[in-house]
Amino acid sequence: MAKKYKTLLHEWMDEVWNKNDLSAVDRMMKPGCVIHGLLDEEGKTIIGRAAFKKLATGFRRIFPDIRFDIADSIAEKNKIAARCTVSGTHLGEGFGLPATGKKVVFDGTVIVHARKGVIAEAWNNFDYMALCAQLGQGISSIKAVPPRGDKEKRLQK
Repeated sequence: MAKKYKTLLHEWMDEVWNKNDLSAVDRMMKPGCVIHGLLDEEGKTIIGRAAFKKLATGFRRIFPDIRFDIADSIAEKNKIAARCTVSGTHLGEGFGLPATGKKVVFDGTVIVHARKGVIAEAWNNFDYMALCAQLGQGISSIKAVPPRGDKEKRLQK
C-alpha cells in the first residue's frame, strides 16, 4: 500500500529529496513548471523537469545525505506553503568550494501551485546565508548561491 501524505508538497519532499526518487519528478511536476528562486548554472530560473532534475542531482552530489523536513504547512485551494528545514553533509565539491565534511542545517519556505494533482509552479526561498556561514564562507565567495535572478535583472533595466 502506498504511503499517505498530508499534502502534495509533503510527498514531493519525501519522494524527490529524501528518497532521491527522480522518477517522482515526472509524475508530480507539470512539464513546463516554472520554479522561482532556484537557478541554473547560468543564473536562469529553473523551468521544467529536466532542469529541476539536473539541479537536484547537483545538490545530491554536494550533499549526498540531503534531507528536507517540513515543520509547518498550510494548504488553501490549489496552493500549498511549507516551512522546511534542510540538512546534509557537505561531502562533494560545489559552490566553488571543495568538500568540507561539515554538517549543515538551514531553513526555507516553499509555495507550490498545484493543478490537476501536480506541481504547476513553485516559489522557493532558502537561507543561503546560513548555509554559507556553516561552510565557513561569506556569500560573496560562493559561486551560484544564488546568482542574480531574472527579477533582479529586470529591475536594473
